[in-house]
Amino acid sequence: MDTNIARSSEYLESESMFAREFDDIALSDLQALVEEGIPEGRQLEFKRDHYGRKDEDRREFAADVSAMANAVGGYLVIGLDERNGIASDVSGVATPDPDGLVRAVSDTIRTSFEPPILEFRVKWIAIEGERGVLVIKMARSWSAPPPSKPSPRTIAFSSATKTESIRCQ
Repeated sequence: MDTNIARSSEYLESESMFAREFDDIALSDLQALVEEGIPEGRQLEFKRDHYGRKDEDRREFAADVSAMANAVGGYLVIGLDERNGIASDVSGVATPDPDGLVRAVSDTIRTSFEPPILEFRVKWIAIEGERGVLVIKMARSWSAPPPSKPSPRTIAFSSATKTESIRCQ
């Protein structure tokens, strides 16, 4: 097993931020990811920047969410930079309306997949001013999307083991 994946898995199972209630995760927990040099893994992914609003950006977001939900679930942390897969800086992302961003991300997850992803949580953790980190917790989806032919509103993602259909709004 890759050392970084093993270390990430150990961290997720330890007394880290992931061992507590989702609503209790705080900025200090995100800073601990950096201080302890925690790597990305199957259940933990870092993104420095927002995904964006272009179709290509939405497809990337949908692919990341789908991959995590179809694997074992986990955390997508947007606003946390990484170097070589290791948490390196809680840089945050800017938004004038954090509540609106949380609603928009939640709505996107809720409406963009068939069958729908039902178990997820989204939280904004403020840093300062309009900067903060968006944390998305995905539960494992036990009903993977069935293969289907792409239509103008459907994008199919393929992997070595399955094809996932994601309806983009």
